[in-house]
Amino acid sequence: MEVLSYGELEAATKAFAVETLIGKGSHGHVHRATLRSGKQVAVKKPAPWFLHRSTASQTISILRNEAEILASIQSPHIVNLKATTTTGIHLVLIMELMPNGSLHDLVHLSPFPPTWRRRVVVAHQIAQALQTLHEAEPPIIHRDVKSSNVLLDSNGDAKLADFSLAVRDGRSRKLAPAGTIGYMDPCYNGPAELSVSNDIFSYGVLLLELISGRAVMDTMSETTSIVAWATPFINSGLVSDLCDPRVPPACKTQRVLISPIISIATRCLCLQVERRPSAGEIVSKLGTILQQLDDDRRHPLWNINIELRKRIDKYVRIILNKRSKKE
Repeated sequence: MEVLSYGELEAATKAFAVETLIGKGSHGHVHRATLRSGKQVAVKKPAPWFLHRSTASQTISILRNEAEILASIQSPHIVNLKATTTTGIHLVLIMELMPNGSLHDLVHLSPFPPTWRRRVVVAHQIAQALQTLHEAEPPIIHRDVKSSNVLLDSNGDAKLADFSLAVRDGRSRKLAPAGTIGYMDPCYNGPAELSVSNDIFSYGVLLLELISGRAVMDTMSETTSIVAWATPFINSGLVSDLCDPRVPPACKTQRVLISPIISIATRCLCLQVERRPSAGEIVSKLGTILQQLDDDRRHPLWNINIELRKRIDKYVRIILNKRSKKE
Protein backbone atom coordinates (compact mmCIF):
# COMPACT_ATOMS: atom_id res chain seq x y z
CA MET A 1 0.00 0.00 0.00
CA GLU A 2 1.33 3.41 -1.02
CA VAL A 3 2.32 6.02 1.58
CA LEU A 4 1.91 9.73 0.78
CA SER A 5 3.28 12.66 2.76
CA TYR A 6 0.92 14.89 4.68
CA GLY A 7 2.34 17.87 2.81
CA GLU A 8 1.28 16.33 -0.51
CA LEU A 9 -2.25 15.92 0.80
CA GLU A 10 -2.40 19.49 2.10
CA ALA A 11 -1.44 20.74 -1.34
CA ALA A 12 -3.89 18.39 -3.02
CA THR A 13 -6.81 19.60 -0.86
CA LYS A 14 -5.84 23.30 -0.66
CA ALA A 15 -5.03 22.81 3.03
CA PHE A 16 -8.27 20.82 3.51
CA ALA A 17 -10.36 23.78 2.40
CA VAL A 18 -14.12 23.73 2.89
CA GLU A 19 -14.57 23.80 -0.89
CA THR A 20 -12.93 20.34 -1.10
CA LEU A 21 -15.11 18.82 1.64
CA ILE A 22 -17.31 16.10 0.13
CA GLY A 23 -18.50 14.16 3.16
CA LYS A 24 -18.67 13.84 6.91
CA GLY A 25 -18.41 10.42 8.52
CA SER A 26 -18.98 9.40 12.12
CA HIS A 27 -15.35 10.11 13.03
CA GLY A 28 -13.82 11.92 10.08
CA HIS A 29 -14.21 14.45 7.30
CA VAL A 30 -13.64 13.43 3.69
CA HIS A 31 -12.05 15.79 1.17
CA ARG A 32 -11.55 15.57 -2.59
CA ALA A 33 -7.84 15.69 -3.40
CA THR A 34 -6.12 16.16 -6.74
CA LEU A 35 -2.63 14.65 -6.63
CA ARG A 36 0.33 15.93 -8.62
CA SER A 37 -0.24 13.13 -11.11
CA GLY A 38 -3.69 14.57 -11.79
CA LYS A 39 -5.42 11.61 -10.17
CA GLN A 40 -8.30 12.41 -7.83
CA VAL A 41 -8.77 10.57 -4.54
CA ALA A 42 -10.77 10.93 -1.34
CA VAL A 43 -8.88 11.84 1.83
CA LYS A 44 -10.34 11.03 5.25
CA LYS A 45 -8.91 12.85 8.23
CA PRO A 46 -10.13 13.15 11.84
CA ALA A 47 -13.03 15.54 12.33
CA PRO A 48 -11.96 18.75 14.12
CA TRP A 49 -13.87 17.88 17.31
CA PHE A 50 -11.89 14.63 17.60
CA LEU A 51 -8.52 16.39 17.59
CA HIS A 52 -8.75 17.39 21.26
CA ARG A 53 -6.08 15.71 23.34
CA SER A 54 -8.64 13.80 25.42
CA THR A 55 -10.03 12.03 22.32
CA ALA A 56 -7.02 12.06 19.98
CA SER A 57 -5.78 8.59 20.97
CA GLN A 58 -9.27 7.13 20.55
CA THR A 59 -9.59 8.75 17.12
CA ILE A 60 -6.26 7.42 15.86
CA SER A 61 -7.24 3.97 17.13
CA ILE A 62 -10.52 4.11 15.22
CA LEU A 63 -8.88 5.20 11.97
CA ARG A 64 -6.11 2.64 12.35
CA ASN A 65 -8.74 -0.08 12.82
CA GLU A 66 -10.58 1.17 9.73
CA ALA A 67 -7.37 1.14 7.69
CA GLU A 68 -6.48 -2.37 8.90
CA ILE A 69 -9.90 -3.75 7.99
CA LEU A 70 -10.00 -2.08 4.56
CA ALA A 71 -6.48 -3.26 3.76
CA SER A 72 -7.42 -6.86 4.60
CA ILE A 73 -10.40 -7.21 2.23
CA GLN A 74 -10.86 -7.09 -1.51
CA SER A 75 -14.27 -6.54 -3.07
CA PRO A 76 -15.51 -4.58 -6.08
CA HIS A 77 -18.31 -3.34 -3.84
CA ILE A 78 -16.26 -2.00 -0.92
CA VAL A 79 -14.48 1.35 -1.17
CA ASN A 80 -10.80 0.70 -1.81
CA LEU A 81 -8.09 2.02 0.51
CA LYS A 82 -5.28 3.44 -1.63
CA ALA A 83 -2.74 4.69 0.91
CA THR A 84 -2.21 6.14 4.38
CA THR A 85 -0.15 8.92 5.90
CA THR A 86 0.44 10.36 9.36
CA THR A 87 0.89 13.79 10.83
CA GLY A 88 1.97 13.86 14.46
CA ILE A 89 -0.24 11.25 16.06
CA HIS A 90 -3.00 11.51 13.46
CA LEU A 91 -3.59 8.95 10.72
CA VAL A 92 -5.06 10.02 7.38
CA LEU A 93 -6.67 7.58 4.93
CA ILE A 94 -6.49 7.96 1.16
CA MET A 95 -9.30 6.13 -0.65
CA GLU A 96 -10.74 5.86 -4.12
CA LEU A 97 -12.97 8.78 -5.03
CA MET A 98 -16.65 8.00 -5.51
CA PRO A 99 -17.82 10.84 -7.79
CA ASN A 100 -21.54 10.07 -7.98
CA GLY A 101 -22.44 10.70 -4.36
CA SER A 102 -24.38 8.44 -2.04
CA LEU A 103 -27.30 6.07 -2.44
CA HIS A 104 -29.21 8.29 0.00
CA ASP A 105 -28.90 11.24 -2.38
CA LEU A 106 -29.83 9.11 -5.39
CA VAL A 107 -33.02 7.82 -3.76
CA HIS A 108 -34.14 10.93 -1.92
CA LEU A 109 -32.69 13.98 -3.70
CA SER A 110 -32.26 13.08 -7.36
CA PRO A 111 -34.82 14.62 -9.77
CA PHE A 112 -34.63 11.32 -11.68
CA PRO A 113 -35.43 8.51 -9.23
CA PRO A 114 -33.72 5.20 -10.04
CA THR A 115 -35.59 2.55 -11.99
CA TRP A 116 -36.66 -0.67 -10.30
CA ARG A 117 -33.89 -2.61 -11.99
CA ARG A 118 -31.28 -0.08 -10.82
CA ARG A 119 -32.53 -0.50 -7.26
CA VAL A 120 -32.20 -4.28 -7.42
CA VAL A 121 -28.68 -4.00 -8.87
CA VAL A 122 -27.64 -1.70 -6.02
CA ALA A 123 -29.23 -3.99 -3.41
CA HIS A 124 -27.38 -6.94 -4.95
CA GLN A 125 -24.05 -5.08 -4.85
CA ILE A 126 -24.47 -4.09 -1.19
CA ALA A 127 -25.34 -7.68 -0.30
CA GLN A 128 -22.16 -8.80 -2.08
CA ALA A 129 -20.16 -6.36 0.04
CA LEU A 130 -21.72 -7.77 3.21
CA GLN A 131 -21.05 -11.32 2.04
CA THR A 132 -17.34 -10.47 1.71
CA LEU A 133 -17.29 -9.01 5.23
CA HIS A 134 -19.31 -11.74 6.91
CA GLU A 135 -17.40 -14.59 5.27
CA ALA A 136 -14.02 -13.17 6.29
CA GLU A 137 -12.08 -15.01 8.99
CA PRO A 138 -12.95 -13.83 11.56
CA PRO A 139 -16.17 -12.21 10.28
CA ILE A 140 -16.24 -8.42 9.96
CA ILE A 141 -19.33 -6.57 11.21
CA HIS A 142 -19.84 -3.14 9.62
CA ARG A 143 -22.24 -1.85 12.31
CA ASP A 144 -23.41 1.16 10.28
CA VAL A 145 -25.06 -0.09 7.09
CA LYS A 146 -27.19 2.75 5.73
CA SER A 147 -27.88 4.53 2.44
CA SER A 148 -25.51 7.42 3.16
CA ASN A 149 -22.68 4.90 3.65
CA VAL A 150 -23.26 3.41 0.21
CA LEU A 151 -21.36 5.43 -2.39
CA LEU A 152 -21.58 5.35 -6.19
CA ASP A 153 -18.56 5.22 -8.48
CA SER A 154 -18.17 6.72 -11.96
CA ASN A 155 -20.14 3.81 -13.45
CA GLY A 156 -22.95 4.13 -10.90
CA ASP A 157 -21.93 0.92 -9.12
CA ALA A 158 -22.49 0.82 -5.36
CA LYS A 159 -19.73 0.41 -2.79
CA LEU A 160 -19.99 0.15 0.98
CA ALA A 161 -18.00 2.85 2.81
CA ASP A 162 -17.21 4.29 6.26
CA PHE A 163 -15.74 1.46 8.31
CA SER A 164 -15.11 3.62 11.38
CA LEU A 165 -17.49 1.47 13.47
CA ALA A 166 -16.53 -1.86 11.89
CA VAL A 167 -15.17 -4.63 14.10
CA ARG A 168 -13.99 -8.19 13.76
CA ASP A 169 -16.27 -10.64 15.50
CA GLY A 170 -14.70 -12.05 18.65
CA ARG A 171 -12.58 -8.97 19.34
CA SER A 172 -15.41 -6.70 20.37
CA ARG A 173 -17.14 -8.16 23.42
CA LYS A 174 -16.68 -4.98 25.45
CA LEU A 175 -17.96 -2.55 22.83
CA ALA A 176 -21.18 -0.69 23.49
CA PRO A 177 -23.85 -0.83 20.75
CA ALA A 178 -23.30 1.70 17.95
CA GLY A 179 -24.91 2.61 14.66
CA THR A 180 -27.55 4.93 13.25
CA ILE A 181 -31.07 5.31 14.66
CA GLY A 182 -33.62 3.75 12.34
CA TYR A 183 -31.16 1.21 10.96
CA MET A 184 -29.96 -0.32 14.24
CA ASP A 185 -31.03 -3.81 15.15
CA PRO A 186 -33.39 -3.65 18.18
CA CYS A 187 -31.91 -6.99 19.29
CA TYR A 188 -28.48 -5.36 19.60
CA ASN A 189 -28.71 -4.12 23.19
CA GLY A 190 -25.24 -4.94 24.41
CA PRO A 191 -21.87 -6.47 23.47
CA ALA A 192 -23.23 -10.01 23.82
CA GLU A 193 -25.75 -9.43 20.99
CA LEU A 194 -23.14 -8.21 18.49
CA SER A 195 -23.08 -10.44 15.37
CA VAL A 196 -23.30 -10.31 11.59
CA SER A 197 -27.09 -10.53 11.99
CA ASN A 198 -27.04 -6.89 13.14
CA ASP A 199 -25.84 -5.88 9.66
CA ILE A 200 -28.56 -8.03 8.10
CA PHE A 201 -31.26 -6.14 10.03
CA SER A 202 -29.81 -2.82 8.84
CA TYR A 203 -29.77 -4.19 5.30
CA GLY A 204 -33.48 -5.07 5.62
CA VAL A 205 -34.21 -1.45 6.56
CA LEU A 206 -32.19 -0.35 3.53
CA LEU A 207 -34.29 -2.60 1.27
CA LEU A 208 -37.49 -0.94 2.53
CA GLU A 209 -35.90 2.45 1.86
CA LEU A 210 -34.97 1.40 -1.69
CA ILE A 211 -38.44 0.05 -2.47
CA SER A 212 -40.46 2.87 -0.90
CA GLY A 213 -38.24 5.91 -1.45
CA ARG A 214 -39.28 6.88 2.05
CA ALA A 215 -37.02 8.35 4.75
CA VAL A 216 -35.92 5.79 7.33
CA MET A 217 -36.95 8.15 10.13
CA ASP A 218 -39.86 10.57 9.67
CA THR A 219 -40.55 12.69 12.73
CA MET A 220 -43.59 14.23 11.02
CA SER A 221 -45.33 10.87 10.75
CA GLU A 222 -47.25 8.97 13.43
CA THR A 223 -45.14 5.93 12.54
CA THR A 224 -41.70 7.45 12.96
CA SER A 225 -39.61 4.56 11.61
CA ILE A 226 -39.88 3.05 8.15
CA VAL A 227 -40.20 -0.42 9.71
CA ALA A 228 -43.23 0.63 11.78
CA TRP A 229 -44.76 2.28 8.70
CA ALA A 230 -44.21 -0.73 6.43
CA THR A 231 -45.27 -3.50 8.82
CA PRO A 232 -49.09 -3.09 8.41
CA PHE A 233 -48.77 -3.14 4.60
CA ILE A 234 -46.56 -6.24 4.70
CA ASN A 235 -48.91 -8.05 7.08
CA SER A 236 -51.90 -7.20 4.86
CA GLY A 237 -50.16 -8.19 1.64
CA LEU A 238 -50.51 -4.65 0.25
CA VAL A 239 -47.15 -4.71 -1.50
CA SER A 240 -48.07 -2.02 -4.04
CA ASP A 241 -48.62 0.47 -1.21
CA LEU A 242 -44.95 0.11 -0.26
CA CYS A 243 -43.69 1.14 -3.69
CA ASP A 244 -42.07 4.48 -4.43
CA PRO A 245 -44.95 6.46 -6.03
CA ARG A 246 -42.49 8.23 -8.34
CA VAL A 247 -41.82 4.94 -10.17
CA PRO A 248 -45.10 2.99 -10.26
CA PRO A 249 -44.60 -0.70 -11.04
CA ALA A 250 -46.38 -2.80 -13.60
CA CYS A 251 -48.15 -5.93 -12.40
CA LYS A 252 -45.32 -8.12 -13.66
CA THR A 253 -42.76 -5.90 -11.94
CA GLN A 254 -44.57 -6.45 -8.67
CA ARG A 255 -44.68 -10.22 -9.11
CA VAL A 256 -41.12 -10.73 -10.37
CA LEU A 257 -39.29 -8.05 -8.41
CA ILE A 258 -40.98 -6.21 -5.58
CA SER A 259 -42.83 -9.02 -3.80
CA PRO A 260 -39.70 -11.23 -3.54
CA ILE A 261 -37.62 -8.29 -2.29
CA ILE A 262 -40.20 -7.43 0.36
CA SER A 263 -40.05 -11.09 1.39
CA ILE A 264 -36.26 -10.83 1.76
CA ALA A 265 -36.59 -7.59 3.75
CA THR A 266 -39.17 -9.19 6.06
CA ARG A 267 -36.78 -12.04 6.86
CA CYS A 268 -33.91 -9.60 7.46
CA LEU A 269 -36.07 -7.69 9.96
CA CYS A 270 -37.19 -10.79 11.87
CA LEU A 271 -36.70 -10.37 15.63
CA GLN A 272 -35.68 -14.02 15.84
CA VAL A 273 -32.12 -13.41 14.66
CA GLU A 274 -31.49 -17.06 13.82
CA ARG A 275 -34.20 -16.84 11.14
CA ARG A 276 -32.53 -13.98 9.30
CA PRO A 277 -30.88 -14.91 5.98
CA SER A 278 -27.14 -14.79 5.49
CA ALA A 279 -25.64 -12.22 3.14
CA GLY A 280 -24.72 -15.08 0.79
CA GLU A 281 -28.34 -16.25 0.64
CA ILE A 282 -29.49 -12.70 -0.14
CA VAL A 283 -26.92 -12.43 -2.94
CA SER A 284 -28.23 -15.67 -4.44
CA LYS A 285 -31.90 -14.65 -4.28
CA LEU A 286 -31.30 -11.17 -5.72
CA GLY A 287 -29.15 -12.69 -8.45
CA THR A 288 -32.10 -14.88 -9.45
CA ILE A 289 -34.42 -11.85 -9.51
CA LEU A 290 -31.97 -9.93 -11.70
CA GLN A 291 -31.76 -12.87 -14.09
CA GLN A 292 -35.55 -12.92 -14.39
CA LEU A 293 -35.56 -9.19 -15.08
CA ASP A 294 -32.88 -9.52 -17.75
CA ASP A 295 -34.80 -12.37 -19.38
CA ASP A 296 -37.91 -10.20 -19.54
CA ARG A 297 -36.17 -7.09 -20.87
CA ARG A 298 -36.54 -8.43 -24.41
CA HIS A 299 -40.26 -7.56 -24.11
CA PRO A 300 -40.58 -4.04 -25.58
CA LEU A 301 -43.11 -2.80 -23.03
CA TRP A 302 -41.21 -3.97 -19.93
CA ASN A 303 -39.66 -0.63 -18.95
CA ILE A 304 -42.43 1.66 -20.10
CA ASN A 305 -44.07 3.78 -17.41
CA ILE A 306 -47.39 2.29 -16.29
CA GLU A 307 -49.39 5.41 -17.18
CA LEU A 308 -48.00 5.38 -20.70
CA ARG A 309 -48.76 1.67 -20.90
CA LYS A 310 -52.41 2.38 -19.98
CA ARG A 311 -52.63 4.94 -22.79
CA ILE A 312 -51.18 2.45 -25.27
CA ASP A 313 -53.65 -0.22 -24.13
CA LYS A 314 -56.52 2.24 -24.54
CA TYR A 315 -55.33 3.20 -28.02
CA VAL A 316 -55.01 -0.47 -29.04
CA ARG A 317 -58.56 -1.17 -27.84
CA ILE A 318 -59.88 1.74 -29.93
CA ILE A 319 -58.12 0.45 -33.04
CA LEU A 320 -59.40 -3.09 -32.48
CA ASN A 321 -62.97 -1.82 -31.96
CA LYS A 322 -62.84 0.14 -35.23
CA ARG A 323 -61.55 -2.93 -37.08
CA SER A 324 -64.27 -5.15 -35.62
CA LYS A 325 -66.98 -2.68 -36.69
CA LYS A 326 -65.66 -2.63 -40.27
CA GLU A 327 -65.71 -6.39 -40.38
